[in-house]
Amino acid sequence: MTNNKSTKFFLGLTTEENMMCAKSLATKILSKNLASCINFIKVESKYIWKNKLIDTEEVKLIIKFRSRSLEELKFYLNDNHSYEIPEFIYWEVKASESYYSWIDSTSFIKCDS
Repeated sequence: MTNNKSTKFFLGLTTEENMMCAKSLATKILSKNLASCINFIKVESKYIWKNKLIDTEEVKLIIKFRSRSLEELKFYLNDNHSYEIPEFIYWEVKASESYYSWIDSTSFIKCDS
């Protein structure tokens, strides 16, 4: 399978409150075939929430997905995330031909949870 230039590949970021929530959300996203791969990174975050400065540990999810999943993934995160206002930052990326082919091939596979 070759890289179809009309099909775009994206990375998305979201953050969950702990590893249990992050893994649960990732499993649901992957089971719905909205992404091909999700990585986890423990991070320390500082942000303002409801007029308070928050200093906490969280888990960043790096979501790799195809453009056709973008809108559904946005809605899915909004409805299934543990946070009231979930972070979802995304951008188009380039990848090696072999990695892109793998992303492309996994976009059609339904997996067992």
